[in-house]
Amino acid sequence: MRNFAYLDDNMIESEWDTCFNINAKSRLHLFHAVRSYLIATKGALVSVASLAGVIPSGSSIPYSVTKAAQIHLNKILAKISGPEIRVNSVCPGILLTVSTKHSSLCLEHALCGEGKLLCETPC
Repeated sequence: MRNFAYLDDNMIESEWDTCFNINAKSRLHLFHAVRSYLIATKGALVSVASLAGVIPSGSSIPYSVTKAAQIHLNKILAKISGPEIRVNSVCPGILLTVSTKHSSLCLEHALCGEGKLLCETPC
């Protein structure tokens, strides 16, 4: 499986579809599969999204767009299934890695606010 955080932005449509299927549609299918169990156990569905879906950061366009879709889907699921089921997104920020250290935009966002993004709920 390809890492969709670093895809070429000139992808063919089938690659966009794959990215959307993994980052958004799979969450909906999972929710439907576990919904009755979550109601019975008063459980929660927590999805790992990305800050790239909240703040444009120079990430791959398909990655950012599909993470935004994932976040919005979780908000809708939370609205329609609460209070029986809690639905939340966790949005990790930019990690300074070998792959991201050369991106000035990534560095700018990682350093802005001196860690302030790590301490806030963006939405």
